[in-house]
Amino acid sequence: MRVAMLTSVYHPHLGGTEKYVEDLSLAPQKRGHTVAVFTHTRDSRGAGSSSGAGLEPGVSRHKGIEVHRLPSLWGQYQPIWSLFDYGRLKSFDVLHSHLPPYIFTKEIARHVRELPHVATYHCDIELHERYWSVRLPSWFIGSLNIYFEWAATRALSGCDRIVVT
Repeated sequence: MRVAMLTSVYHPHLGGTEKYVEDLSLAPQKRGHTVAVFTHTRDSRGAGSSSGAGLEPGVSRHKGIEVHRLPSLWGQYQPIWSLFDYGRLKSFDVLHSHLPPYIFTKEIARHVRELPHVATYHCDIELHERYWSVRLPSWFIGSLNIYFEWAATRALSGCDRIVVT
């Protein structure tokens, strides 16, 4: 079986989602399945680096897992979706998205409808009254929290199964 893991954050970025995706990718690989991670976290050599013979630019390996690094804006968290070739996912048997953020999951579900799509919902996004040291107006916080809830519901509606952590 070929599994595509779709996540905004991955190695070398450190955190719970990154570790979860890594562990979840290594387990089926040990059983002989193929797992590839699609992310927009840059590696330490830059987004276009390649390590390993025969890998295209932007593709590297981490612990034997093929990692596809997508171009992004604003550092590493906002991929340029219009540049992604969704046809690359059609060679996989299962898609597994990790969210938030929600946009990539929604776009995958829209462009690649014929494949089973699992989503792991890691957490809600909620704004609080302060963003660092800046006090945010309550109307702004409320509006964004409503938007985040709407975006999550919309993204998850295109998935066949949802796993919550």
